[in-house]
Amino acid sequence: MSANDANDGGTPPAKPFPTLPIITLDPPQPTGPRLTQQQKYGGLFWLGIVGLVVVVALVGWFGWNVYAMRDVWNNVYVLHETSKPEDERIQAAFSLSRDVRVNAQQRWDIALRKPLPPLARYVIAESWSAEIPDADPSLYAKMIAYSEGWPGWLRLLGVRLMAVAASEGLEFPSAVLDDLAKDSNPDIGLLADFVRVSAHNGDDDALKRLRAEAASNSARADLARELIGALDPATAVRKEHLKRVTEWLWNHDTEAMLVTRGWTTANGRLERTQP
Repeated sequence: MSANDANDGGTPPAKPFPTLPIITLDPPQPTGPRLTQQQKYGGLFWLGIVGLVVVVALVGWFGWNVYAMRDVWNNVYVLHETSKPEDERIQAAFSLSRDVRVNAQQRWDIALRKPLPPLARYVIAESWSAEIPDADPSLYAKMIAYSEGWPGWLRLLGVRLMAVAASEGLEFPSAVLDDLAKDSNPDIGLLADFVRVSAHNGDDDALKRLRAEAASNSARADLARELIGALDPATAVRKEHLKRVTEWLWNHDTEAMLVTRGWTTANGRLERTQP
């Protein structure tokens, strides 16, 4: 059979593909010296370097602050974690109350959180600073006097802070102090009298009441004597007496003792004295 006979079926004979030429491009010829990155981008090059350094520094600063605040974050977690033992949560609150990295607003917010253990709230409120009422003395005084649902010990500590602020020259509305003097807790009345004497250019009637209480044999005589001592013009003396006022409230005030009974803060530590 010939080659021609093999194609009788109508299939055209295969044709070879054409051979493609191989094209080789000559490499580009340099027209001059190669530019550096600085030469290409000019001033933007250094601007980019500075920006990168700033970003790295900010990230490093943020990371360091997170690391440095690890104790604070841990105490905040323990305080709010309901599965933790109550004593452990209270100790976390006490640590936060002594930590200068916890600001005034944070302390205020924590002390107002009702789900927290009462003593945890107490030690935080006890650490409130005069920075809180200083922003708006009138509003602060009204919140302390008229806020509903506050436990007696929290209102007491709010008035204690007014006494601290008044010793530094801050004034509060007389009408609010009148209402605080009518509180069912007589210790609040004594503190309100101290605020009157301290911040209102001396209130003779309030001072007479303090002196009369200090000279009596009542259970609050020691409190009154400490408050009179806190009228001393020397800052260090005032602070020492106000510190003892805070200690007296912890150990003797009826409202406070509902929360603090069985605990002591001797030697700067919070410890249980009763199981």
